[in-house]
Amino acid sequence: MEQNQFDGLEDIETQTIKPEDEIVHQKEYEKLLKLEEDRKNFEAASNLVKFGCFEQKEVLPQDLNFAKLEKSSYEKKYNASYDLYKDQETGQLLFILPLVENNQGDSNEDKSMKPYAYDVLFVEQMSEETYEKVLKAGRNNLNSFAKFLLVSSYVFAITNIVLSIFVFFGALIYQTTTTSSSVFASILTAFMYAAPLFAGVVISIPLVCVAYIQFKKYKEGK
Repeated sequence: MEQNQFDGLEDIETQTIKPEDEIVHQKEYEKLLKLEEDRKNFEAASNLVKFGCFEQKEVLPQDLNFAKLEKSSYEKKYNASYDLYKDQETGQLLFILPLVENNQGDSNEDKSMKPYAYDVLFVEQMSEETYEKVLKAGRNNLNSFAKFLLVSSYVFAITNIVLSIFVFFGALIYQTTTTSSSVFASILTAFMYAAPLFAGVVISIPLVCVAYIQFKKYKEGK
């Protein structure tokens, strides 16, 4: 019995973590932290550009020192085109788009061609406290505008629906009471009278959907 208590101890000792394994795990841990930092930097830079806190310049290749710029490990691009970089000396964030002849960083870009210049968005540097204030103010303004579009689209849609129903049934009653046309002919005539308003309804419904999506997007701060 006593011998059984110590069975397997030798196996446990051989399963201890090796120094090289610890280094590998540490590097993976650092990669995760760096990726999260780059994600936050991308979100902050995107918000500041959206709120107008940036300066846009076209910079020649010889005037842009990539040696002091660190490219973000976060794979997402701003506006599906601009890569995020961080100035390692000043900490400033920059969105950079290579400009190549006959293409502006699109899907048909010839990667073998060297850029003649770079479109650079220099994101304004500010403290965390100032950034939070700008973020709150910017989102409030965007939310107000998005809410205005949402309400306007609802009013436009409801107005078109009410008017189209009123005109349709008004025309239908007039046709059935004052003419000898068949029911089908009366309905067709009434529909022709209300057709422009029905077209407005068809247009207004997608507008309501788009306005709602935009309002939800700005409300969530995206």
